Amino acid sequence: MAKFYCEYCGQSYSSVHLLAQSVCPKNPNGGRNHKLYEGSEKSQYTCKYCGHQYSSLRLMAGSICPKNPNGGKNHSPML
Repeated sequence: MAKFYCEYCGQSYSSVHLLAQSVCPKNPNGGRNHKLYEGSEKSQYTCKYCGHQYSSLRLMAGSICPKNPNGGKNHSPML
């Protein structure tokens, strides 16, 4: 079964519809809906700002990136 991930928080859903319907607490636009991660599923995810690697999107999304240009925000995955 395919999994669909949120780019902001790393939560997985069984359909794009469920992902888009749910509110994401890590959405930088103030608690709006999840954003579909458009990259492929990988064994390692790399932050596009600092290059640090994580074993899951969820772990990446839970950490603050000191090099995020939006100031004190979380890591963001490379596609």
